[in-house]
Amino acid sequence: MRKSNFLLIVFSPVMYGSFALAHADENIYKYRSSGGAITYSQERSGSGELEEVIRVPSTPKAVSKRIAQRELQEDKAKAEALATERRERQAAEARVEQAEQAVSFAELALASSLEPLPEERQATVGGNSRITDAYWMRMRAMQLSIDLAREQLELVTAEVQTR
Repeated sequence: MRKSNFLLIVFSPVMYGSFALAHADENIYKYRSSGGAITYSQERSGSGELEEVIRVPSTPKAVSKRIAQRELQEDKAKAEALATERRERQAAEARVEQAEQAVSFAELALASSLEPLPEERQATVGGNSRITDAYWMRMRAMQLSIDLAREQLELVTAEVQTR
């Protein structure tokens, strides 16, 4: 046997063994306690009943680091997109709430002003009074403000629903 073959035969198992150890799969152990709680561990333990052994293939550290960095960047981008979406949804909900309040205030203003003001009554010859056109114009203006507020609410609600 030549020297080069000897080295190849002797060192091949050693090199293969170190390569296999560097890339060996890892196990995760799933235990269920007597109370029903599930525990995951990287080491075997005597706490609870072993339910499952999950094999997790390992990857070289450099590849793992690159993958982790890429996943971190993707997660950051997803988190920012979700945060932007949440801010837009909150702003839309605030616009709907403001429109609902505008409708409520307009309806309350109409309900509280149904009684004619003193200057909106005019005395008649028989000693009674009648309501003037100013009262009816004020009531019409209040009803228009309610209609406008409701229309605005419908627009804002439709905008929110299309998102």
